[in-house]
Amino acid sequence: MKYRDAIIKYFFHHNVSSRTKKRVFRYLADERILEEKDDTLQKIWDDTRHAKLDDDELDIALMQVENNLSLVSGNATKAAGIIMRPRWRIFAASWLVAVMAMSFSAYWYIQISKKAEQVDQVEFLEAMTDYGQKKNIVLPDGSKVWLNAGSTLIYPTAFVQKTRKVFLSGEGFFEVAKRSSPFVVTTRCLQTKVLGTSFNVKSYVGEDAVTVTLKTGKVVVAVHDRFHDGTHFLVPNEQLVYVPSTGKVVVQQVGDEMSDAWRKSKLQLTDVSLKEALRQIERMYNVKCHLLNGRYAQQRIRAHFNQNEKLENVLYVIKRLIPGIAYRVEGNDIYFE
Repeated sequence: MKYRDAIIKYFFHHNVSSRTKKRVFRYLADERILEEKDDTLQKIWDDTRHAKLDDDELDIALMQVENNLSLVSGNATKAAGIIMRPRWRIFAASWLVAVMAMSFSAYWYIQISKKAEQVDQVEFLEAMTDYGQKKNIVLPDGSKVWLNAGSTLIYPTAFVQKTRKVFLSGEGFFEVAKRSSPFVVTTRCLQTKVLGTSFNVKSYVGEDAVTVTLKTGKVVVAVHDRFHDGTHFLVPNEQLVYVPSTGKVVVQQVGDEMSDAWRKSKLQLTDVSLKEALRQIERMYNVKCHLLNGRYAQQRIRAHFNQNEKLENVLYVIKRLIPGIAYRVEGNDIYFE
């Protein structure tokens, strides 16, 4: 959808109450909002893209969405009732066909009403992790999610629609329970779709790249934004790297441990810039890194550390890898110059 990604990005980037955030994501996951109902999402986007908008004003926009959803489900129900009328007239001479037609229409009316009621009763939960923290979550279908530090996962209390949808900001490793319905992880600019497999998605606010790394099975990654609109298929030990600012997409081979080293508290710096390395250190060790000399920001680093490596050892290695750089530790702050 045209406005979906913009809305997701806004609500993960701005300080919006948990109540309002979960309410919005409930609508984004609702399959009654069809592609042709993009004006519904445009209304949310137009009313939320202003940073000063408060929860009360957002509620007004959401109430309008509720009305639109009622119209959508109402039209669907009406259509189900009309479908059989022309056939009933054509076969008016046969009472049996007429009875079958009315039964069919009534059946679909009941089914659509039940489905709409199920969707309306579903609530969304929000799981969050602070820096220095990881969390394990079991979803309603039995799928397992490991959340890395500084991440947010929004998911329903029950999967009642054709697609099992969750929303992620940050990094998560997924072990998806095999079901007939697809499982979709939505981030700020891409969707990862699977049936049953294990993979890692990394999409932190403020970082240059979004990555999807496959451990087992197969995944389909759909990228939709102003630069790129395409679908990519991954096999085990492949990683898709997408840079939203340029539209560049790279699919590359990676080591088996690359997908979930962080789950085992292993810091993996695989040809990353110092700027990116410091972000990973901040999340893993719950510290604040300050890079005072910008000329080091894009220095490349390749280093793999043991499980639960001490922070002082990590800092020592970085100092050895980048000639001329120095650092000092003041409480929870680390200064590089």
